[in-house]
Amino acid sequence: MLKRKPQPKLLHLGNVDKKNSEYGEAFNEILFSFPDSQWQELKDFCCSFLSNSGGTISQKILNKSFNRFCITSADKNSHVDFISGYRVKLDKVNDMFINESNLIKDIAQLMIPYIYTRIQVPGLLEYHSDKEVSFSRFIMSGYTFCYAPTEDLIFGFLCAAKSSKKNLNMDARIYGFHLRGVLRLLSPFLSQSSQLGVAHIIDKGCFASNSDTHTVESIIKMGLKYPIMFLPLVSFTRKLRWRTCPLMPSEPDVPLLSKRQAIAVSAVAVISDVDAPEKYLINPVASPLLRSVSDECWCRLKEVFGFREALSLISESSLEVTSPTARALLASIEKMEEETLTYLQQTMS
Repeated sequence: MLKRKPQPKLLHLGNVDKKNSEYGEAFNEILFSFPDSQWQELKDFCCSFLSNSGGTISQKILNKSFNRFCITSADKNSHVDFISGYRVKLDKVNDMFINESNLIKDIAQLMIPYIYTRIQVPGLLEYHSDKEVSFSRFIMSGYTFCYAPTEDLIFGFLCAAKSSKKNLNMDARIYGFHLRGVLRLLSPFLSQSSQLGVAHIIDKGCFASNSDTHTVESIIKMGLKYPIMFLPLVSFTRKLRWRTCPLMPSEPDVPLLSKRQAIAVSAVAVISDVDAPEKYLINPVASPLLRSVSDECWCRLKEVFGFREALSLISESSLEVTSPTARALLASIEKMEEETLTYLQQTMS
């Protein structure tokens, strides 16, 4: 009598009901038979993972990630290739940004090795290669970074930029010269009219002196106060999240500021600093935020930035303008823009 071949054991997260569209297909146990595959740690992470919206990582999401990053054309025809290829090659993640701008590609080359080899997740074993990682590490490290708050993104960026593989601590100090160089590289991401805040932080702010040093904590606070400083990093994270770490379609994303929001928040912070009664200085300490631009504030802005730049800053901040002079100037500029747009539309039609 022929013995039946033992059926392979199937592994499933089981965090949604079978009738749910997110239930997904179970994995073959052999895929997680390697020493660093860590199925139980991955299962615990996925079932307990919460974004701000309360979403969990479902089996269907794991299936999509596995099919996209672990299976190649050779895998489908060879069982051996399938097993040996059960790792995520970091070059494949980098290739997703090949059609992006040079700045985003540079950030990807810097951040991807950091995300998947240096981020510490409880229960996750040490990585064994700089070129490929286990599927469990890919999921756990990727989601940990992509759904982290902005302050953690900035901290990760500073750690990745450090040549040593040891992560920084919050008291570590960085020279103003290096910070200015980084911010100058990031600023072309913004439109010409929106580089004012970054340029001001670099040239007139507390990073102006090359010999000064700043703690990691103060730099993170600056990045939160003036979001345009690290806006390209947020843009990269949003793209990486969308391509590698999606949640269920019904769940909204963890909020990350858009370009327009980051410019507005930064503009309000800079105007509030200028209007502060003490000596003007860009700093990590939050100034009392203004709700409107008075005549006195308008005069200070002109003194610090100049006429044209002050108007641009007020326009980007979307603050209420109580200064009659500034309000009239802004109204005339808006009218000129509308007339120009109307003329162009008529010409093209």
